[in-house]
Amino acid sequence: MKVVVSFILLFVASISLAASAGFESLFNALTSGEVERDAARARLMAMSAEDLTRFFSDAKSRTLTRNRLQVVRAFDVLRRRADFDSERALEMKQILGSGPKVDVLEERLALFIEAKAGGLTQARIQTELQMVAQATEPSVRRLGRLTALTDAMQDIAVKPTASQLEALLKNDVFEIRMHAVDWFRLAPPTDSGERGRFLKLALASQVVQVRERAYRTIATWSPSEVQALRSSEALPTKCSADPSSIIRKACAVIQEKAKTP
Repeated sequence: MKVVVSFILLFVASISLAASAGFESLFNALTSGEVERDAARARLMAMSAEDLTRFFSDAKSRTLTRNRLQVVRAFDVLRRRADFDSERALEMKQILGSGPKVDVLEERLALFIEAKAGGLTQARIQTELQMVAQATEPSVRRLGRLTALTDAMQDIAVKPTASQLEALLKNDVFEIRMHAVDWFRLAPPTDSGERGRFLKLALASQVVQVRERAYRTIATWSPSEVQALRSSEALPTKCSADPSSIIRKACAVIQEKAKTP
């Protein structure tokens, strides 16, 4: 372990020294071995504002058809910096342009850039969700785009609508149905009726992991929030004998919170 750490530190130092003559070694490291990539990521996160400006200038001058993946990987690291703002996002968008997407990583990156640049409109969100609903697309790609959309929307404090969550709950990919409940837990609709409608669908799912997530979500709510589900008939009552131990445990918590004082 010490040898690996020492190698990374030496590699970061060599990249830093090379910066004065350009960033070729840094770009190349992003498509090299794991140790080299880790060192390059560390260098990008620690880069000064002045060097960062020069790095973007280097990225502009690269042949994106040949080295596009290196630029994409660099930008995916830089978007995680605390100083990543709309100006940098717009610069990234300009550099990448409208060229062909290399892989799922670039498709995800495009959403983060769009969100930070102020272009993640409701129309764009709906377009992404329509893509997620297309059964002809590979499930891995659809799930990757959805998780990126979720994170990008959270970054700009935009919540999904109840109808959008319900549509995801009906998706043909069961991992997407599970994600729908996870997203609901992170950003539940304000309206209690919309909450109840979604939970009724989730609790009736044929996928046990979806039901488990729904029960655990309700179990985390306050007693008043749990009791409010009565009006929408979404409060689970017959769950104490469920085959799933996760559901039985959550059920006990829910039933306790459902008691009126």
